[in-house]
Amino acid sequence: MDKNFSKGLLIGTVVAVIGGLVLILILVFSLLVPWGFERGPEAASGKGKAEEHVVRVPPTRQRYLGAYHDICYIRLEIPYGIPYKGLSVLDPGDGRIEGAAYVNGVPVKGLRLRLVVNGASYYTEWATTDELGRYVIRVPTGDYAINGFQLDSDSADELLGGKINDPSVPCDIESTKVTPERPGAGFTFRFVDPVALDGVKRRYKPGEEIVFTWAHYPGAAVYRLSMNKRVQRGGSAYWHPVFLMRPWILETDLTRVSLAEEGISLSPATYQVEIHALNKAGEVISQSLKREFEVVPD
Repeated sequence: MDKNFSKGLLIGTVVAVIGGLVLILILVFSLLVPWGFERGPEAASGKGKAEEHVVRVPPTRQRYLGAYHDICYIRLEIPYGIPYKGLSVLDPGDGRIEGAAYVNGVPVKGLRLRLVVNGASYYTEWATTDELGRYVIRVPTGDYAINGFQLDSDSADELLGGKINDPSVPCDIESTKVTPERPGAGFTFRFVDPVALDGVKRRYKPGEEIVFTWAHYPGAAVYRLSMNKRVQRGGSAYWHPVFLMRPWILETDLTRVSLAEEGISLSPATYQVEIHALNKAGEVISQSLKREFEVVPD
């Protein structure tokens, strides 16, 4: 009888201890974890919350829109083109590579950048442009090919919001020599406004008129319209030029194109359209962003 009583007392004690521990854990968990609903007057008053009430509409912020050639430019978070993540970084040396950056012809200060050199195998150290738009990157002396660049995302979005890389700027520099006495030539970056392409619907029905319009671009003499079609083969999709004989469909000095008026009919598929602005010398001075649309079957 005494043995059974002692055993029962021991079990009861253990259960009570475990129950107490469970209650303590529940209490601690409820204090540390937000449950997704408000509790009492403290929650209503916002005490203990890391929230800030804003009475005015916050300003919108445009991002840097990228380069004409995707493999030339890689954002800090998301590499474009070939995988750059495993690249090595060159230590500073006795030589230097110099260049400059401009936005619509005006020197840009505070743009943080680095170059991709020698077969896209190495990054240089970071550099920041000065009040004249110039940057200087310290590198070991030797021969370099400059194959691309990377911009710090925060400074690019702050200073280049809504801009693109001037498409007339070369994608790479085949060779530049760096000596202790003479710097190598880096990119002269020119960032410009894109062509403002409007009036592109997401979907068109067969036979529906497809019209593209855009704003006149300063300095443009003619415009070229290029278009790609999304093609699916063997489980892979890629963009294929609508017309193989030339990279653009048509050239015009107007700021409007009707495909029907040009005798162009599109079969059901997904397409990309892009407008290039050319000056009187025939040089591409800007382009629109690529816009996708779909021609749906009946």
